[in-house]
Amino acid sequence: MCHISRMERTDFERMAVRLRPLLLADAARWLPHEEAEDVVQDTLCRLWLLRDRLDAYHSKEGLARTVGRHLAQNRLRDRHATDGLTAALDALPDPSDSNDEAEARLDLLMQLVDQLPGTQQAILRMKHIDGLEVDEIARLTGSHPDTVRQNLSRARRKIREQFLARQRQ
Repeated sequence: MCHISRMERTDFERMAVRLRPLLLADAARWLPHEEAEDVVQDTLCRLWLLRDRLDAYHSKEGLARTVGRHLAQNRLRDRHATDGLTAALDALPDPSDSNDEAEARLDLLMQLVDQLPGTQQAILRMKHIDGLEVDEIARLTGSHPDTVRQNLSRARRKIREQFLARQRQ
């Protein structure tokens, strides 16, 4: 039986603390400081989502720096990146919905979550799928809890707006 190693939260936190200055320096070469901070947070969120497979990489630092560089380059290409799982609660099937209607609503909701910018998507998933608290997400991503809350709010608002717009069509 093959056992897949899963990185523990404390190991990830130690790795994030160690990598954060390197990632920030790399991103700051491409972007203003505030955007560089966002790229670092996004990079760490993506690594968190990959935590079950990180041991397969020869160099976690190399992976992190590559991911960060690609995210910074993507921001340069598209400076107009789009800015809720609360909407998910509104979108949950009504008991009066048929199974087809309920399934269609949930499919639409998941499509909208998948279309969120990387940081918002990762933080939304960490909060509502992984069940992490804002302070835990902030610690894992090396950011401030207010920044996490802001990203959660933006993600929820975007999903709510897009969901309601599509429902009106």
